[in-house]
Order: sequence, then structure tokens, then C-alpha cells
Amino acid sequence: MGQLQRIIRARTVVTNLDVCRPEERCAILQTLVDMVCNLPPRHPHGWDVASNLGWVAALVRGRNFIDHKLWELSPEERQLHACLHTYFGFTEHDWDPSRKTESLVYVYTMRHYKQENDYGPFLMDGSGRVNWEHLQAIHHVISLHVIPEDWRNQAVTYTIYPLSMPYCQSTMPLGLDLDHELDWAGIGGMWQCSFCFCDHRDLLFFNNYNTSDTETLHPEIFEDPDFVEVFRSINVRFRVTSTQQDLHHPSRPILKFIRWHFESGEQGQFIWSSEGVQIGCVRSSFGVLGAWTTVSHDRPDPVGPFWLRKMEDDDVVVVAVVDT
Repeated sequence: MGQLQRIIRARTVVTNLDVCRPEERCAILQTLVDMVCNLPPRHPHGWDVASNLGWVAALVRGRNFIDHKLWELSPEERQLHACLHTYFGFTEHDWDPSRKTESLVYVYTMRHYKQENDYGPFLMDGSGRVNWEHLQAIHHVISLHVIPEDWRNQAVTYTIYPLSMPYCQSTMPLGLDLDHELDWAGIGGMWQCSFCFCDHRDLLFFNNYNTSDTETLHPEIFEDPDFVEVFRSINVRFRVTSTQQDLHHPSRPILKFIRWHFESGEQGQFIWSSEGVQIGCVRSSFGVLGAWTTVSHDRPDPVGPFWLRKMEDDDVVVVAVVDT
């Protein structure tokens, strides 16, 4: 089936879920993900949003495709669904207290951070592949701090904010030729790092002090009105320290930082270790979502989510409601 046929079939299924055959669910989800991943670049100060994004936003939002519960998804389908949800942004259901609790539970479950997944949002099979369910939970937790609280009771059609689809496009200055740009991924410059954490005592209580991978956890702590999750942001400057030739991609040298694994601390002492995933195309302003913990990775050590986004000149965070 050609690309156009796949897109037409995806539209047909999204508008009428009853016609979807179970064996084609992965193909439908993959088609929608491909449409929001393969995009032309935009100018840093322009608003030339790719047509793909408007089409997908109108299609899935209008039919409540992301929030529906009619399908019993396989593990592969859950990953694709979570990937699409992460790219899409915030849905109406994401305001539900139960949904918030679900994401907090996933993000702050300490057994989700092990050597097998590099202590980050990756699958536990050691493959280094992204665990999109984990990443979507991180996206949700961060988004609840970014979107204004007073929007909760408004009739929102689609929320445009820096963690939504319009920010998945590459941001390219006019005249930039990546084939002749050493820092082709746009790492060098000022970045804003936002992160969340909760009281370490609450974290340990919720996880039963992380002494077992099988004991039942206590999610009710996140439903307590006294529970507090702190959201903070700091500005950091990154630079490419060195490059290495990639024989398979001659115009894209390996940059010493591109894995989005980094350590941080104070006065030259590394304390925190972070693992993240770039969302969207190369140089997208969506940024990097991931998880932080300590460099020692001891079982009782704290964990939490972070969001890293590059700041541009006259940087403004746009949060808006549009009618699709």
C-alpha cells in the first residue's frame, strides 16, 4: 500500500473506528506518527506550520481518537499510541485527576529506573529503544505545570503550547546548510532546563522505600490535597566539545552530546544524571523530555522528570487555543 493509500485509510479509520481491523491498528497509528515526524523546517521567528500537523490535529482531535478506550491495545500499539499522544500534546482527558495520578505514579515509580533501561525513559530490554508510555507520562506531568491553570474549565479545541505538535518542526535559520554545519543538531547555545521533584519522604513512602520490585505501591499519596510537586527552571549553556566522523553519514558528524545523556551538579561535583529523548525533527523547539536521578543510582535515590528546550533570541513561550 502506498503512502497516499495509507493516509486515506488512516482517515477512514479515525472517522469510523468500527471499520478498523485489529491487524491494521499498528499501521494506522504508524501512519499518523509518520505524518507528524516527517516535516519541512520552519524559520525560528515564523509561524509556517506544516500542513501535516494541522490535518492530523483536526482529524484526531475532532474524533477523540487519542482518548477513546474502544481498542484493547497490544504492547506495540500502546507504544505507538503513546508516541502519537506525546507529539499531539494535551487532550481534554489529560485534565482528569485520575489521569494526572496515573502519570505521577508512572513517573515516580522508582523501579522504572534501572541499569537495564539506562535509568531513563527506555525499554527494559537493554535495546536503548524509547519507552513512549514512560515518555508520555513525563510529558503529561511537565505539561500540567506549563499550561495555565485557569484553562482547566475552558472549552478548549486544541491547545498550542511548546509541548505540542507545532513545535515538532525543525527550526532552521534562513540560509543554513546542515551539510556544511558542524553543529548540525543545534546543540550549542542557551537552553532552559525545567524539572520536577517531590518530597523525598513522600517518594520513598510511595515506593515502599524501593526495597522490592513486586510490592504494591501507594498511589493515594498523589491524591492527597497536601501533596506538593515542585517545578523549577534554570538556564544552562551547552557547547559541542568535539566531533567524530560518521562514515555512514558523512555530512552529519557524531556530536559528543547527541545522546542527551548528561551529568550536572555544583562546584565541579557531579550529583545528578539525566537521560532524555529529543522530540520531533532535528533542531525542533519541542526540546528534550527525560528523567533525572543521581549519578550513583542507589535504590533510595530520588527521581523525577525534566524538560530541556533551546532558547532563541527574544524567546517567547506561546500558549494558545485554536479552532481546528
